[in-house]
Amino acid sequence: VEDAKKQCAKIGAVPDAILVSGDIAYSGHPDEYAFAQAWFENLCEAVGCDLNKIFVIPGNHDVQRDVAKKPMVQAAHNDIKGTEAHLLAGKLSGYLNDEDNGKQLYGPLENYNGFAGTYLCSLTPPDRTKLDRLYTLNDGSKLRITGLNSAFVSSHADDVGTLFVDPASFTITDEYGVAHLVFCHHPYNWLANGQELADHLGDVAHVHLFGHEHTNRIELNR
Repeated sequence: VEDAKKQCAKIGAVPDAILVSGDIAYSGHPDEYAFAQAWFENLCEAVGCDLNKIFVIPGNHDVQRDVAKKPMVQAAHNDIKGTEAHLLAGKLSGYLNDEDNGKQLYGPLENYNGFAGTYLCSLTPPDRTKLDRLYTLNDGSKLRITGLNSAFVSSHADDVGTLFVDPASFTITDEYGVAHLVFCHHPYNWLANGQELADHLGDVAHVHLFGHEHTNRIELNR
């Protein structure tokens, strides 16, 4: 909070957006989200912006592990994980477009959604599986920020290359006069469809922001 306050004073500006790339809780418990909400209020007060500037997406620690461990949820996870790459988009769409299956996959994120709804960032399939906000920059151009969900097949069984983003993540398109910033909790190497996502976003998004790995780094690419 003190660092953010100093940075805002240094550049003489109030944030237009505060991006939170997941792992708001540790085990998806309501008490953890109550603590986070109080912390967000403190942060926003310190930097002089409203709570509606917060933009959150879920991480693996926002998943309720006890729910994700249920046999039916694990069966769905294993079915998705066992799908061949060229059939994966259809498999994911089939799950997310079916009301019952979609609820089953998103059930472990119920507490997260209750929290995220405060910031208009809740996620529910099939129509709201990614988040999108459009900002006007100081030169009149636009910045579109898109938040992706990489935690809907997350559980105690997570490992590198075993998580997913859903097909909606591949609908981001190049737009005249619009720069894209995309943020996702898990980096590409954690996603089974990560290379496909990296190839797609490399064509359309100027900034790719990730969480999860506890090492800070910035990579500049042409």
